[in-house]
Amino acid sequence: ISYFHYAVPAAIVFFLAWLNLSITMDLRKRIGFQVVVAISSVVFIWLLNLSLTRSFISGPSALLYAMQDDPLDFLKYGQFVIIPIAPLIVAIISKGFGVKCKPIFVIFSIILMIASPEIAVYILDLTNHKGSPDYIHTLKSGYLMSMWFFALGLTFIDSEEVVRRTTPTHHADLIDNNSNHG
Repeated sequence: ISYFHYAVPAAIVFFLAWLNLSITMDLRKRIGFQVVVAISSVVFIWLLNLSLTRSFISGPSALLYAMQDDPLDFLKYGQFVIIPIAPLIVAIISKGFGVKCKPIFVIFSIILMIASPEIAVYILDLTNHKGSPDYIHTLKSGYLMSMWFFALGLTFIDSEEVVRRTTPTHHADLIDNNSNHG
């Protein structure tokens, strides 16, 4: 559990790239938004790492943890709090930068964030992935991270900025003036 492979940073980079392509805002706001999302991602990963380390620790380290009073022992179950609130935090950060997310899609995102580990384990089992189909291998393989970031992307469905960015009236080159629509 001491490493996440490259799935975590790659997922964050792809998520930020997708946000750049999907959301319209001026350059200063865009840079600020990306810095806040990147910092939040680092904090999210750090807390998740602490939580998962305490949940899945084994061997001599587990014995040492059991013999001492770990002030961060409460983080053992932190992933059950950290993961479901991530879409809500993304929606709050987005609102601070003028991107309003629809509550129904934030709820869908939370549900998918909670269901993703089980779905990823099932996919790993179907694909006969190297290693066993368990929670740790869903993280190391990247299956879980891609599902979590897809779930976070759901928070932006039908948000005002995304709709404005992708509608034909915003892109005059997409409007076909020669066709009859009526």
